[in-house]
Amino acid sequence: MATADIDYSTISGNSATAGDGGGIFADAGAPTDELRLFNSTMSGNTATTRGGGARVAGPDLVVDNSTVVGNHADVAGGGIFQTGVGAETTVDHSILTNNSAPVAANLNGPVAVEWSLVGDTTGVPFISVSNNLPYSDPLLGPLQDNGGPTATHLPAASSVVVDAGNPALVLVGDPRDQRGVFRFSGSARDVGAVERASDDGSIWTPVEPARIVDTRDDRSTVDGLDLGGGPLPADSQRVIDVAGRAGVPDDAVGVVAN
Repeated sequence: MATADIDYSTISGNSATAGDGGGIFADAGAPTDELRLFNSTMSGNTATTRGGGARVAGPDLVVDNSTVVGNHADVAGGGIFQTGVGAETTVDHSILTNNSAPVAANLNGPVAVEWSLVGDTTGVPFISVSNNLPYSDPLLGPLQDNGGPTATHLPAASSVVVDAGNPALVLVGDPRDQRGVFRFSGSARDVGAVERASDDGSIWTPVEPARIVDTRDDRSTVDGLDLGGGPLPADSQRVIDVAGRAGVPDDAVGVVAN
């Protein structure tokens, strides 16, 4: 099966001024059996007819660990419009809400949904639904720089999507969010493209890999500190200062390192 992947990306501000598919248009004639949107954001796209975010005509569509919000279509399928004969849309660990259209505001069908937050589903023919969040506002921030190479919608600390994913998948597969931040801040990964990571207002921010300690005398560290000294004796420890080094902010409240 031929699969087209859109990974770790933001699709925003696009428009179809005379037809379908503001953000994505996947035609039945394309040599693809499945289109997958993974760890990505689709926001602020418009279409004058159907599929403000995406119009998929033929391939199966998989929306996985992604956020689809704020898209609009003048006719139908503000978020996603699937028209393929025998094709289906699967939504997994994703946010799909606050899109708009006169018909099928967020998506049409057939749709299989699990571990997701989906808004208005009036008239959607579901294939299956499992472990979904009862709908409420996901409390997403604006599309902006929240770390990483692409703009994202960061959920508020009080959002229902925080720690709402399948707890069995905390470190299964690729445990990074769209920004490259690891999804292991709580009991379960967050739903959507972005891992909130903390209830105190802080967020995980990835930095470039850098060596900050090396016990070998003939090597180097990023700033020449914490170098040498040889192997640690049994039952001993070595305290390392991290804040302010290798791109870590001086006011960082925690780090993940290996």
